[in-house]
Amino acid sequence: VKLWDLSARIRWQFLPTWELGGWASLRGSQIEAPGSLSGTVSGKKVPYFPELVADASLKWQFYRHHSLTVNAHYTSERFNDPENNVRLNPYLLLNAALEFQLTSGLHLNLRGENLLNKTYQQWQGFEAPGIRGAAELRFAL
Repeated sequence: VKLWDLSARIRWQFLPTWELGGWASLRGSQIEAPGSLSGTVSGKKVPYFPELVADASLKWQFYRHHSLTVNAHYTSERFNDPENNVRLNPYLLLNAALEFQLTSGLHLNLRGENLLNKTYQQWQGFEAPGIRGAAELRFAL
């Protein structure tokens, strides 16, 4: 198997309370199969290995150590099988998070994921959950 990856990341604080960030990863893959498999899958792309994965976020620190982050995540088309016959559709997810610093060592995070309730599959036959949320309480000494 041959794999390559070219990634870039950026973070820009364009105002004292606003930050823009993101990353992208361009990737490639090729199966190099020996012997009897070489005719069927040699030269094909590695299953479940998207050629583009990207993420962009906007963070607003609205009061001291409290912030709101909105995030978009993209995964391009990829194949389900070594023969590259079954394609999985690309998807774009919208997520958001609120973070509150309650005391110097106590943080509360509230997250919403897949806020547009997008139907997608990371692996064939297994639909990812729709809109969902989570709460996290962190304590540090």
